[in-house]
Amino acid sequence: MARMESIYKREENGCIVLVMLEDIPPADMPLELLDWIQAHSYIRYTENPDGERLFWDTFATAVQTL
Repeated sequence: MARMESIYKREENGCIVLVMLEDIPPADMPLELLDWIQAHSYIRYTENPDGERLFWDTFATAVQTL
């Protein structure tokens, strides 16, 4: 729904933040969602302390560039 809204408004700096609370096998994802994930950049959250810090640093950088 958010993706369609951004298309209709034609905003160049639109942003969609997709939060997946668990790993979902690609075979179980709707095709449109899988296509979107493959076509856009994303970062994966981890509970590993080093990975978690990298996640939040990368997320903060991405949000600041909007």
